[in-house]
Amino acid sequence: MKLKRIHFLLWHKILFLLTASIVILALGLGFVTWRSLRQASQQIRLDGDEVLSKQTETFLEKLVKGQAVALDLQLAQARTAVSYGATFLEKHLHPESGKLPDATLLKSVLPGLMKNASNTTMIYFASRSGELWIFPEGESDAKGTVNLTRESFFPQMADFERAPGDVLWSQIHASPLSLHYEMVVDAISPVMADGNIRGYVGISLSLTRLIAQFSQHQPIRGGYSFLTGTGYHLIAAPPHARIELSPPGRYVPRGMIDLGNSDDFEFTATLRDMILGGTFVKKMANKGKPTYLACHPLDQINWHLGLMVPVTMATAASAQLLEVIESGTHRALLEMLISQSEKR
Repeated sequence: MKLKRIHFLLWHKILFLLTASIVILALGLGFVTWRSLRQASQQIRLDGDEVLSKQTETFLEKLVKGQAVALDLQLAQARTAVSYGATFLEKHLHPESGKLPDATLLKSVLPGLMKNASNTTMIYFASRSGELWIFPEGESDAKGTVNLTRESFFPQMADFERAPGDVLWSQIHASPLSLHYEMVVDAISPVMADGNIRGYVGISLSLTRLIAQFSQHQPIRGGYSFLTGTGYHLIAAPPHARIELSPPGRYVPRGMIDLGNSDDFEFTATLRDMILGGTFVKKMANKGKPTYLACHPLDQINWHLGLMVPVTMATAASAQLLEVIESGTHRALLEMLISQSEKR
């Protein structure tokens, strides 16, 4: 049995060629459209990353500056409190004998001064001979056993003589007056009588409290603030940050940590720029993790405030926005391909 041959007329052939051409053109247009939208999506991500990265850096710069301003205000409060206290007590010293104010007066003055400062542990009046009055009284059992003026952290008399009437900062130290371990810095003002120093008014600020106020309210999850002093010393940071920032073998749970001469050369170079008084936001690798480091110097004391934020957390909101944009791009591509398929 012979198969019947199908004969195509000319118009059949023309119609077939036109249909094939339309299909090929549609597929080509779909491929070109897909490729164009894919490139557009990639460009959107690149441009979006750049724009949002700049926005993130601007935000971090303003955030660390705001925290530095807050710290400076609190340090200035402490300086003002002891300066006012010293001036007040000078008026109650006998100009010739330099007789010290009585205990009743000190007990009334010291609490009022402490109320005018933030993040303090105690305030004291110390005479040159070693007599000591402390507020709050119950916070210390060292009264009568410690002569603050002879402690190594206490400024030398020559330092006060070079800047008469000025408020000086002590070195950072573990408070010898506190019932528990507390790293502090003291703002100290001399009490003068007839041109001679008769005693000192000092107020101790807790480094833990100074930095904890920011750790409790970080706007970016996973971020933390820390303080460096002279040299490469870490003087205050949250507990987990002390571990993360410490070079191998140098971690200690309390006290200062030397961050210098680390094997992480990028981090050491960044710290050097920070110590030199730089104000910047830098993206760097902190122990292999992409991290933003923002820093700002303090005006009241030779300290530097740092803000460390993981890049992934800092740009989390930015990434969500980019996902929305890309999702919209992909949806537009899919709708276009479906529309072309229906036309065919």
